[in-house]
Amino acid sequence: MPEGVPYTMSFEDVKTQALTLPLKERAALAEALLKTLAAPSQEELAALWVEEAERRLRLVEEGNLPVVMGEEARGRVRDVP
Repeated sequence: MPEGVPYTMSFEDVKTQALTLPLKERAALAEALLKTLAAPSQEELAALWVEEAERRLRLVEEGNLPVVMGEEARGRVRDVP
């Protein structure tokens, strides 16, 4: 690598290296990475639910997701121990 040019590792390189760490170091790394993830905003959550609802509607319309009527669904839930 030429001097003064920063080396960047690919995702796969980082993952491969991280997986070789001892358990405690992997756990510390995982914790540090998780702390960098921001919780989604209410608007982002709403958008994600809209996407999921649209995805499920497409599956129903394509016949790839069975529809269960409300009363039957409630009955199934009541029957769960």
